[in-house]
Amino acid sequence: MGLICLLTKLRALELESAIIFGDSQLVVKQIKGLYRVRSPRVSPLFEMAKRLMKEFREIKVEWVPRELNREADQLSRIAYEEVVSGRLKRIGCN
Repeated sequence: MGLICLLTKLRALELESAIIFGDSQLVVKQIKGLYRVRSPRVSPLFEMAKRLMKEFREIKVEWVPRELNREADQLSRIAYEEVVSGRLKRIGCN
């Protein structure tokens, strides 16, 4: 969802190209076509992200290890805890 939200925002800003850095090696490798998407739950999200990516003249997605992106890693852990505890019920773009 994070990638989809970002791509949607970039299109709204009318950008034609971008380099996106993500700390999920799985997501980055799936988007680059290095790994297959096997989860039926993830497949529609993957297809949506790929469709959005086609709207750009040039778009790259690169992996950044979590150790080099501590702030984002901390925020993702907080969000995960909110979901697990039931305090966060809606997930998506704001």
